[in-house]
Amino acid sequence: MVQKLKETIEEGVHNFKHHRIGFEPPFVFWTIVIETALILGLFTWNIVLEKPNQNRIENGLKYRYIKMKGDASAEQIATLEDIFELNRNTESIEQMREDVETYEEAVRKQAALAEQARLKEQAAKEQESKAKSIKAK
Repeated sequence: MVQKLKETIEEGVHNFKHHRIGFEPPFVFWTIVIETALILGLFTWNIVLEKPNQNRIENGLKYRYIKMKGDASAEQIATLEDIFELNRNTESIEQMREDVETYEEAVRKQAALAEQARLKEQAAKEQESKAKSIKAK
């Protein structure tokens, strides 16, 4: 038994299974081709679906710009459509975006200050009513 074990060790173990991956079988090649086509198709689909989102973002900016100006005449709307659609001017669009964001930030600050003033006025009225009640005692 020891002799048999020694012979097995000297000869090496021959029951290893070797796995090879190659392009010889046609199903491997076609699997890789189909997966690549699917990845490219999904990538293309993602790009195509991005366009409507960009339109929504631009329409939101147009709405915010009109809201900032306070009103919109037909000429102003036509000018906006010209800037965004017909003769696209990215510099004007970026400037418009900056103006709208600055305006919205100023409005937020103004609303916060108005709220603080209202709260201070309310607190002053409460203190005044407490003072009157204490004085009346």
